[in-house]
Amino acid sequence: MNKKLAAGAAILLMSAILACTPAPQQVQAADQIELLVDGEAAKAAGQPFYKGKTLYIPIRVLGEFYPYTFHWDNRRKIATLKSSDGASVFKAGSKLATAVGMGEVVLSGPVLLKNGHLYFPAYDLNTFTGAELVTDTSGRVDIRSGSMSTSVRVPTEPIAVAEENPKVKLYPALKDGDKYRGFILEAEGKRLRFNWEIPRFPNRPPQLFYADVNGDGKPEAVAVFVTGYGTGVYAQEIHVVSVKDGKEIKVTPPETAAEELVASSIQLEGSELRIDLNLRGKSPKKLQLRMSDAFPDYSYRTEIGFGGVTYYRVEGNKLIASSAGDIGFAYYIGDFEFTYANGPDGLRPESVKLKNLIDEISVEGQDKPAGK
Repeated sequence: MNKKLAAGAAILLMSAILACTPAPQQVQAADQIELLVDGEAAKAAGQPFYKGKTLYIPIRVLGEFYPYTFHWDNRRKIATLKSSDGASVFKAGSKLATAVGMGEVVLSGPVLLKNGHLYFPAYDLNTFTGAELVTDTSGRVDIRSGSMSTSVRVPTEPIAVAEENPKVKLYPALKDGDKYRGFILEAEGKRLRFNWEIPRFPNRPPQLFYADVNGDGKPEAVAVFVTGYGTGVYAQEIHVVSVKDGKEIKVTPPETAAEELVASSIQLEGSELRIDLNLRGKSPKKLQLRMSDAFPDYSYRTEIGFGGVTYYRVEGNKLIASSAGDIGFAYYIGDFEFTYANGPDGLRPESVKLKNLIDEISVEGQDKPAGK
């Protein structure tokens, strides 16, 4: 189920008003069925069962996907699931659902009441949540919730494993639609919790490193997350954790460090653009860059800009940030590579060098900076 359909299904779930039709039906007794959500026992009250060939699961299992307030009208046999987005109303015996923006939806079977709990066909769970069901001959029914689950249980599979030490793992604590809310870091026999909120991009998973990036003789866990991407934009967020005490180490972003380590000026001289650079820090260097055939009417910056495209990585025991320098909106001339070291207030870049300069730029008086 694609993301757009899943989002629409979420609106359906929180807005649907189930029509009142037949009276409750009697159901057959069944053997115990183990209901799992993402590999863990479901928290919903009620025992799944088969009626004929149709598997029924408790309506309260929807709480594994969307937080709600539950109300039961015993006289009318109606369950109401209220949230900040609206309400879902289920009536025992009803098979027809009416959804805002989608019209009528016919369930594969009527809603049933059994032993004080309300049930609906498991087949229809995908329509409402985007989740998939996997069954086996042992009586297990596993709901694979994908991006829609808001379960607070720790998933059994990590989303990142450190290449330097496969025992260092990162787990999301809460999946909430397109976001991760909270993480658990597993390292050195410890399970450390952090309240990081990160967008969820399945095709750009987090990276996890384990190296002594601050030079204290003990390895740190370095988690790198993609927080946004698009034309001319690639943003990452970094978290460095001292496993020995569980504290997070502050990391100065490269665009902030550039205010101290990179001095620049940009001037349009006729049809030529002149860029003067003074790279400071541990390995200082002065460069003069020139671009012929510049655009006279283009709105160039007066100095190099940073923050549009940033990549973090760990090489050996060094934390490195590659930040593209721009001379106009999404007009990048090359990568400024910042190498970090420990400072009085955490990790700060101690040096910077220019790499991957575009072909239109020449370096006056010396060789062009090399690529990676």
